[in-house]
Parts: sequence; structure tokens; C-alpha cells
Amino acid sequence: MDKWQKRMEKVTANAVHRALQNQKRELQKYLDDIGFPSDTEITRIINHSAGPVVDAFISRSKTTIERYYNETGKKWSKPLVGLDWSLPTRPEKIYLEAIEGLHLSQNKWSITETTEERVKKLVTSGIKQGHSPQEISKNIKNLDPQVFSKNRADLIAINQIGKAKQYGEWIANKEYKDAGYLVLKYWSTVNDNRVTRSHTANQNQGWIHIDKFFSGTGDKIAPASDNPRCRCAIQYEIGNKISEKQPRDIEQKLVAQETNEKIWNYFEKIIAAYNPINDLKINGRLEN
Repeated sequence: MDKWQKRMEKVTANAVHRALQNQKRELQKYLDDIGFPSDTEITRIINHSAGPVVDAFISRSKTTIERYYNETGKKWSKPLVGLDWSLPTRPEKIYLEAIEGLHLSQNKWSITETTEERVKKLVTSGIKQGHSPQEISKNIKNLDPQVFSKNRADLIAINQIGKAKQYGEWIANKEYKDAGYLVLKYWSTVNDNRVTRSHTANQNQGWIHIDKFFSGTGDKIAPASDNPRCRCAIQYEIGNKISEKQPRDIEQKLVAQETNEKIWNYFEKIIAAYNPINDLKINGRLEN
């Protein structure tokens, strides 16, 4: 991870943490001064306090996408001839792709939906137990480790900025593919004991075409959608134009990809055909 990404994650995490703390303060103020909030009022409070920071959060994600899109494009434009890389002609495409692929316009979920769900549950439970609004206000502090904490803010920022970086790189590589080049990608884990099976399966798939999905998690790019703490990244290789003979190392990656796919398809057929009830049958009859 480079220094720019770390700095962007830190700035974003601080902004998200401020939003989370604002949510907590406004909820406690309402409980202390007015009384029990309805579900609609809880939603209003949470969205109102998070709104400005979410807008900044989306802006930082777009800035990250633009940076790594440009870096990747320039990196490949040096060894390859035939594609003029000029970022100023593409900003609208970047933003449209980003909104479509990362659902940035919907990313209030990261800051609001989880908070909303936990607070509503806490208020409902408190009312059933006969607690006063002021008692529920104090109990909101108990949600800190899960909902309003700096750890949660860090997790949101690391995941979303990492995703924006990977998406920027993916868009750039995809443009080379669209220009006629062969583009392969590889799922890279950090190879320690915290890596999950599904992410290892992605890595074991080897080099695949840029348009394909990784079989372990069903994602096209990292970080994986099944784990907000994903530390994986994507590596890319670009060969010659599809109509031309590929370099030997690219040919070897293509052969390995084809072999891996054949093995995976073979086992998928076995798994699909397997019926566990057959293990309980003796001479064709089901034994108790």
C-alpha cells in the first residue's frame, strides 16, 4: 500500500468517525430532551447527521478512482504502442463507471443502515423493558464498540478506499481490453493464516481473463464482497493485440488458466451430481 492511499484512508476514517459521533450525540439529545423517537425519526436523525460526510466520502472515492485509473493507464502506455492515454478526455466515463460499479450514490449504507438497525432495536427493547428515554440514551453508549467506534470508521474507510483504488485500476485495464489487447488478472492474497478459503480459492484460480469472475467469492475485483476486512488485491498482465502472437509468459498463463478451468468444471459436475442420500442405501434400499 502506498503513502497516498494510507493518507486517504486516514482522512476518510476521521470524517466517517465524526459522522458516527454526530449520530450518537443527536440521538441522545432527542431522547434526553424530547422522548422516545419513532422509527421514522431515528432514520431522519441518522441520515441528517451523516449526510455532509457521506458526500465528502463519495468525493474521496472518486478522487481515488481517478488517481489509480490514471496511474495504471500511464504505466501500460509506455511498453505498449497503439493507445493514446489522456485522462482529461475520460473523467465523465470514470464517474459513471464508479457510480455503476461501486454504487457510490448508495454508500450511505456504510454509515447509516447498520446504525439505524441497531438503534431501532435498542429503543424497542428499552421501551418493552419499561426504560425511560433518558435510560435508553445512556444505553446508546453501549453500542459504541459495534456502531459508533473509531474501529468501525477505520474499517469502512479502508474497505471503500481500497475498493475505489481497485476499481480505478480495473477500469484502466478494461480500456486496454476494449482497445483490442489481451488482459489477464490474478487474485493476490497476503498468504497468511487469516486468509479465508474463498479468497484462497480465488488465488488458486490463477490468471483469468479480465471480464471473468473469480470462482471463490464471485467477484470481478478485490476487495471481496464477502468480507469487509479483505486485504486482497488484483494483479494484471497485458499481452499483445488479440490478433497477434502472445509473448511466451502470457501463453503460459493462458494454458494454466485453461487447465484450472477444466479441473474446476470437472469437480463442479461431481458436486452437482452427488446426492448424500445414496450413502445411506444398501443394495438399493434405504437403511435406518
